[in-house]
Amino acid sequence: MSLRNLLAVLCCVSLAGCAEQGMVEGIAQPLGLRADFVRAQKAGTSSAYSSFLQVYPHTNYTHQAEVGLQAALWRETQKENTVSAYLSFLRTYPKHAKAAAARDNCRGLLAQGAGRESDYMTFFDLFPELPRHGELRRALQGIRFKSAQQTASREAYSLFCAQYPNTPEAAQLQPEIQSQEFRETQKLGTRLAYQFYLKRFPNAAEAAKAKNKADKFTPQSVSEDTSAP
Repeated sequence: MSLRNLLAVLCCVSLAGCAEQGMVEGIAQPLGLRADFVRAQKAGTSSAYSSFLQVYPHTNYTHQAEVGLQAALWRETQKENTVSAYLSFLRTYPKHAKAAAARDNCRGLLAQGAGRESDYMTFFDLFPELPRHGELRRALQGIRFKSAQQTASREAYSLFCAQYPNTPEAAQLQPEIQSQEFRETQKLGTRLAYQFYLKRFPNAAEAAKAKNKADKFTPQSVSEDTSAP
């Protein structure tokens, strides 16, 4: 074999090796790179693309893998169709081509009361400039009202009434607040406690009972009550 022919054979072998490894700006890429990328494409899931990018962060397939990852995440987000899924997508890809669709879908679910209280606050933070937050705030009010009812504590009721003082829900909770306050007053069992209760809730259902209790104290017990530390 002539020298020219030998060089031609070596050149072909070298080119074949480069084709097998792949080249990025003249740098040889790992063996098996193409096969792993094809497997990620066939799987078509965000986890498959994420795994590929973790193993091969800088290759001639990086851009394709990132595009595939974003497309897979959007498909999975739509399939899950939950507030948390859309918010996660929006936090990760706020400028994605599907960000507007994710925002609108998320807002629609929130308007139906499908999120947690923290989800509403996150959405308000992400899109403070959006109009029509009124419907979301009404939905949030409903969620907080249900939470107060489920907690069924004086503190939870009082917090809701402080947040929404002039609402039908607050009026609905007032009798329960007054009832719980009266029970606490009975535990104290002093004339001052009953008088304080009457000052706060003069029109409560238990007001007559509180007044009756306060009036039953003798002058001696009143003196002891007021002089107590």
